[in-house]
Amino acid sequence: FFFGWFCITMPSALGVRSKVRTLLKGEEGKPGTEESGSLQRSTRKSRLHDAGEVWQHMDTLGEEEYLESVQEASKLATVMKVQVPDSVELRKVQQKRWETEVIDQPIDAAYRGPCLNFPLQPSDVEALYMYMKSYPDEPLPTPYAAQILLAARALYEGLPRVTQLSHSNGVHKRFVVVGDIHGQLQDLLYIFEKLGLPEPGGTMYLFNGDFVDRGAYGVEVALLLLALKVVYPDSIHMNRGNHEDAGPNTKYGFVKEVKNKLKVQHAYNCLLDVWNNLPIATIIDGHAIVLHGGLCRIDGVKISHLKNLPREPISLQSSNNFQETIMADMLWNDPCDVMGRSAGLRGGPTVQFGPDVTHRFLGENNLKILIRSHEVPSNNRGYEVRHGGRLVTVFSASNYCGHRGNYGGVMVFTPDLKYTFHEYWSPDLTTFRSASQLRLAPDAPLKSLKETTKRPSSIEEKERLNEQTKKDIIETVKKMVVRKQDDLHWYFKHEDANNTGLISVKAWQSGMDAILGLQLPWKEYADWLIEINDDWTVNWKVFLQQYKIGVREETIDARWMDEVRVRIHDRLLEKDLCLDEMIRVFDRNKDGQVDVEELKAALQSLDICLNEYHVQDLLDTVERTHGKVDALALIESMQLSRWGALMESDVASAMTIISKAISSDVGGDGKVRTVDVFRQFDSNGDGRIDYNELLTAVTKLLEKAKAPVLSVETLQKVIKALDSNQSGYIDYMEFVDAFHGKYSAFDAVVQSICRTFYLHQDTLAQAFEHLDVNGDGVLSPEEFKTGVCTLNALVADPIFEEDIDAVVKWLDKDNDGQISYQEFCSAFFFVDESRLTGGRMKRRKEGTKSKSREKGTKSGTRDKAGSREKGTRLSGSITHVPSTSPRARHG
Repeated sequence: FFFGWFCITMPSALGVRSKVRTLLKGEEGKPGTEESGSLQRSTRKSRLHDAGEVWQHMDTLGEEEYLESVQEASKLATVMKVQVPDSVELRKVQQKRWETEVIDQPIDAAYRGPCLNFPLQPSDVEALYMYMKSYPDEPLPTPYAAQILLAARALYEGLPRVTQLSHSNGVHKRFVVVGDIHGQLQDLLYIFEKLGLPEPGGTMYLFNGDFVDRGAYGVEVALLLLALKVVYPDSIHMNRGNHEDAGPNTKYGFVKEVKNKLKVQHAYNCLLDVWNNLPIATIIDGHAIVLHGGLCRIDGVKISHLKNLPREPISLQSSNNFQETIMADMLWNDPCDVMGRSAGLRGGPTVQFGPDVTHRFLGENNLKILIRSHEVPSNNRGYEVRHGGRLVTVFSASNYCGHRGNYGGVMVFTPDLKYTFHEYWSPDLTTFRSASQLRLAPDAPLKSLKETTKRPSSIEEKERLNEQTKKDIIETVKKMVVRKQDDLHWYFKHEDANNTGLISVKAWQSGMDAILGLQLPWKEYADWLIEINDDWTVNWKVFLQQYKIGVREETIDARWMDEVRVRIHDRLLEKDLCLDEMIRVFDRNKDGQVDVEELKAALQSLDICLNEYHVQDLLDTVERTHGKVDALALIESMQLSRWGALMESDVASAMTIISKAISSDVGGDGKVRTVDVFRQFDSNGDGRIDYNELLTAVTKLLEKAKAPVLSVETLQKVIKALDSNQSGYIDYMEFVDAFHGKYSAFDAVVQSICRTFYLHQDTLAQAFEHLDVNGDGVLSPEEFKTGVCTLNALVADPIFEEDIDAVVKWLDKDNDGQISYQEFCSAFFFVDESRLTGGRMKRRKEGTKSKSREKGTKSGTRDKAGSREKGTRLSGSITHVPSTSPRARHG
């Protein structure tokens, strides 16, 4: 089939750009080029420079990470079926009970929205629409939301997997295809304000998936669309997108949003039922097919195959199941401009398909055009036409996630199958909140929106948005560093051949690119992340240590960390070893050094359970030479420095005075070798310090340092406090605890546990949801332990049962036998201990100082901005901007 195109200039009303094309029926010919004179898409540049593109590229990397984690989720489901075989049936019973009871629950007295009647009537959805315009931050009461969801589920359970629509019958004045919304309520409201709410005789809509996730108003978007569907089933239609699934909803925040706004897991379960029943594709008048993602990895797929797809979650596992593969491909794949098929840029099992694949599929199914969504168009517009005019991408979330800088767009058909693209930059929600009346008439004048629907054009506004996007990019990079800390440590350690802790800036950049998959313009971002020395080196250990995982103490009592430290430390004290015996435990070959194997053997002999990762963490707290650490330095690193918190105030003060005296006696420079002080105190050389030895040594030290005199009673209390195992003497570990003030190696173990919880919080949440059969968000301690033990079966760095016990003990603060797993999963958060504020990087040569650099940056920004605006200005024909980053545009 051949498409005849004609282009005319439409008035750019209210910032909406319009182009008209005609879909000719029944003409045969060769597929033409996309447009005469259109620019060829450039290959991806080695480095991205536009902040919006950089952000999108990093968002795509996050999606790749999600696709890689799908196997973990699949394994989790298998393990949970074994551990709690009755969970599924119990959850179904509780779900049914909630659905029956929620209808009769009272409406919160604080609710100030409309009183909805069920079954819903047109007046109800109009009132609901006005309420969401006026009070978008006040969620709909759960009983109302539940009834909307139950009605929508019942409706979709009876609808076919492929929707057959006729627009040429003239029932509706216009038909609008809407792309991804992603919880951006302002875009949905703008579309309805401009083109009218769905109704017979007015506008018919097809929303092409991805209604939720990422944006803050996914609940409102979903409820409004489903309520409209219930009232006007023939005037609004919805296709399933890749984000209408439990996996992405957990990863990108919609599950948490539902629980925060509607309070219970049961509400999300209803939504999940709706997602599973949504149609996969829509056929328009037998000529166009609309689906969310793309075409399949195999040829020969017919519309009849789509009609038989199962109503179930999306499976992204490598599978021989034909139907599962088709559904995943339809929702996840993307087009490319190269013939054939290739691995998808999103990673995982996704596939790219070329123009020949599109032409074959359309020809075999007697169709003329494929309309899809799923990604921000490469031209940063609201739509993009590709594959010789036979494939159109429509994306409706303007300035996607507040960073992408793209227009939103919709595709509007008239009954004769002519279509127009409307593009917009939607205003913020406050603009709609101030609207005084509901506008139902299509094309009603929107004077209040006139000045707010254009993309920001002033240099100041663009720079403000750009800077905000850069800050978010930097935060994302820091969190990626935490997630990939082990791999970065390995890479930088091998670059640091002399174990100096320093590597070149170039080596640091190469590591960031290789491990994190980034291709950033590091000149713009590096000084927010690292401090560059005058010789252009970076302290990579400081860089990695400044980003950690914190724990909210209002959720988990911080004493659980102390319990983990003490458990390991006290195993050493229990052995009650003298100094030489302690050294021999760790340094088995007596070379004064300890390697990984020696440390593992030592810990095993002491009955201390640490996994491979924790052993490495212990070694990493001490400077290594050729893979080994000094035995005494390792033992000293295993101190707790807990005396100040556990002793009486007069004893703690005395300890401070003694510590200062020791430091002064050694030299006053603060460089105290703890073992030398210990041997000085141990006058008889037996590797232990008895009470008389300590009393004599301390008395002499205080006199020599002219320190305040301590009473004999106070010194006896100090000695008793130091002998923590009450053995009658002080061994080396007890002495280290008291007088060695460095960072404890056990803190690295605690941090490793925190990082395991943080990195796998989505998997943990899914495990806990399986166990939460009544959907109230709480578990018993035993159920909680079962969930964490399930995680251990899936990860390379498991958490030992003793550590899990410590967490459980301090998690149930009020001892009521109930643990809020939702709070636990959000208890671990990213902590940035760096003090870098993004100042200009140091320059050693006069010719590259900041003034000239700033001048060059401003010039480059101005040129780029000017070029971009020129490329999107209407001039009587449709222009196309070449893509600078094919992988950096996914929605």
